[in-house]
Amino acid sequence: MGSAVNSGNASKDNGVRSILVLDDELAVRKALARLLKSLGHECTTAATGEELLDLINSPDSTNPRFDLMIMDIKISGGMGGIETMQKVMELGITIPMVSMSGYSTEELFESEKDSVGFSGHLPKPFNKIELVDAIDRLCPAPSGKDRSRTV
Repeated sequence: MGSAVNSGNASKDNGVRSILVLDDELAVRKALARLLKSLGHECTTAATGEELLDLINSPDSTNPRFDLMIMDIKISGGMGGIETMQKVMELGITIPMVSMSGYSTEELFESEKDSVGFSGHLPKPFNKIELVDAIDRLCPAPSGKDRSRTV
């Protein structure tokens, strides 16, 4: 099955990153989307892992390619971040993925393999600096441009 999102960077030359956020809480999705947009990035959100997979597998040609996925580990009523990350990897998609949770890392991952596909972790609550650092580390701006730090 082909995927609308492949390995490679979706970023534009102007430093804008396209970020996909998975969280079951509407308030968290809205706040994170607002923060990412204020930093100059594009943000798409999903409430469940199933919705996220639909977004990245959409045959719609207007579906943006994503530079980064930030996924909540615990999702009520749907597939959480660990299972979603594993499904994304099975599709051969090599976009950096960051886990996000209010739980301690010891509580998050039942085994070492659960965390293997994640490029990093953001503990909730996290601040703007931690978010910017994760974006800069995982999606460096081309030619040294960095919109996150200039906003």
